[in-house]
Amino acid sequence: SYPRAMTVATEGDVMELMGRGGSDGAAWRPMEVSAETGTHAGIGSQGTFLWQFISHQCSGKPIKGTVGTVLSMVAAVALIISAGVALSSVASGGSPLGYSTSPLMTKIRAASDQALALRALEPLSVTRELLVDPLRHIPFIVSYAAPPTTPTLSTPATGQGASRDPFAVSTRDPYLVVEEGYVDGYSVMLNKFPSFAGHVLLVTDGPEQQADGLSSQDVSVLVDLVREIRGVGFFNSDREAGASQPHKHMQAIPVFSMVSEFPELQGRLPIENTFPREEEEAPGECNTLKLPFQHAFARFGSKPDAAATAFQSMLHCVRDGVSSSVGSYNVLVGDDWLLVVARSQREFEGFDVNAMGFAGALLVKTRQASAFLESAGPIEVLSGVAVAAASPSVTVTSR
Repeated sequence: SYPRAMTVATEGDVMELMGRGGSDGAAWRPMEVSAETGTHAGIGSQGTFLWQFISHQCSGKPIKGTVGTVLSMVAAVALIISAGVALSSVASGGSPLGYSTSPLMTKIRAASDQALALRALEPLSVTRELLVDPLRHIPFIVSYAAPPTTPTLSTPATGQGASRDPFAVSTRDPYLVVEEGYVDGYSVMLNKFPSFAGHVLLVTDGPEQQADGLSSQDVSVLVDLVREIRGVGFFNSDREAGASQPHKHMQAIPVFSMVSEFPELQGRLPIENTFPREEEEAPGECNTLKLPFQHAFARFGSKPDAAATAFQSMLHCVRDGVSSSVGSYNVLVGDDWLLVVARSQREFEGFDVNAMGFAGALLVKTRQASAFLESAGPIEVLSGVAVAAASPSVTVTSR
């Protein structure tokens, strides 16, 4: 079972996650023990238990005899294995905390520090819990937004400045820019109103529109970015799919930023609980998961170009067998997998849903929405904004 772990994500929490250590500007401490979960960030809850057991054996009241000796040996070996996994992560470009140590992630942390100090970055104030869907038994990360204490003047909905393109090269907020020209034709910016630390935008430098859809190049560049920050990427094809700006942009969030509060997720996104084992997958791009809405799932391996090819096929699969008028869709991109979901509408029962909902993260803004979520469950919310599933061409077995 999943406990109702509640935490508050405030500006200080974002600074802590991004490496400033709060207002005192302390350096990152990757092997600190979490006061909330009691776990070492580098070795996880199992490793922490083993470490505590060994510490107990070294105390004044150890478990003695053959049992104590055997348990100590097993714990020591298991702890060495856990530490080896953490060190392997560092060697491959990761960090004990789960954040990437890539040059881009370093720039994201530095840009976040500066933008927070200048109040160009305005993190949402939320409380979070892990809520398990009553029918599908999938855990969801649910963020409850605190009501604003003062009206924001950052993004006016009407009047002067309402039509300003915040992603155009000439009108971007320089304090939100992480890297101009990340690759030719694309730049990386901070999301101005993040609910998770490290949330970035991959924006086109040209005049492309969100409604143009994802190109093969868009997909390849997004895969590269996702791998560089060890994140999950996503795309909302238009307003009905959850897009807030017409200028073409993709998004990405470090996975650790999303799951670190909940050790029971074991470092995985909620949606990954529905993924099949690789040996159980059928070949091709029209695989489906055990979900009640129109979608397609595929793994693409190590080559970003393979992801671009798979995406085009998946989009045809998702639209096959449903109304030709259905054009809105969400895309989720992992380091070696893609999920495409057909959308029917943007909102349902008080929920404004974008692609992150299908990754397993929902934002609750009203008491009514909270009550509906408690009674009906997260999958019912997603079904309300997605296209009902047609007869799947291929079905695979979930874990």
